[in-house]
Amino acid sequence: MNLIDFAMNIIATDTDVIEILSNNESLISGKLVGISIYTKEHRLQIDLNIELMYSKKMKNIKLQFIGVSEYSFSYSSDNYFYNIETYKFFKEENIFYISLDPSHTHNDESNIADNDYIKAENIILLG
Repeated sequence: MNLIDFAMNIIATDTDVIEILSNNESLISGKLVGISIYTKEHRLQIDLNIELMYSKKMKNIKLQFIGVSEYSFSYSSDNYFYNIETYKFFKEENIFYISLDPSHTHNDESNIADNDYIKAENIILLG
């Protein structure tokens, strides 16, 4: 846990996170500024640190994905790291799914063509 974590409070968990980031706030035009991948209590966890562009309430957020079952991120120095131009974010059965580089198919289902994605049992929004 770093010093920034101490200043952040839990805003929402699980399906409430999806509702907030789909209705009141948006990841669109935000910037992914950091990714942390680690194990905690024998479960894989991924933290995404994001700067929101258009939010009046929250400028910096952290999405914590807990109990990660699958993820894939790629990077090339030919591309700028990392503006969020579009995304998918939903719950599919008992798994939360986010893709920061989705294919242009249905927004409520995962697709093998999606990139930069995470599948996890739980999610926490910190701000």
